[in-house]
Amino acid sequence: MLRLPVAAYGMLYKLSVYFWRTECHDMPTAESELRAIARAHKATWAAHKSDILAILSDYRPVWRKSWASWEARRSILQGVASRGMAASLTRKRERGEEPKRMMLVAPKLAEAPESPSRQGFRDR
Repeated sequence: MLRLPVAAYGMLYKLSVYFWRTECHDMPTAESELRAIARAHKATWAAHKSDILAILSDYRPVWRKSWASWEARRSILQGVASRGMAASLTRKRERGEEPKRMMLVAPKLAEAPESPSRQGFRDR
């Protein structure tokens, strides 16, 4: 069972999220950089640094393996999706249909009403 104070848990969480968002690349080695990522005060970091770094060293291999698995599944899904889209477009062309293309159009913004004075509020 893992028991940490709230501050240490927050630092561990922020470092874990950083590790995952950087695609499980190596973490910085400088203590000041790790403390900045964890958003911790020096005293708080010093009190919990050894526990947090020990936990991270235990979980990094597991997270790297999970990241590799996730990447493999994502690439398979992207390949299947692109093949499905190509097959769908081919079928529509064979039937003589024009494939629909989605267009993103920003809504026209309403213009501001004319004000009697284009000056600042202090100039009125």
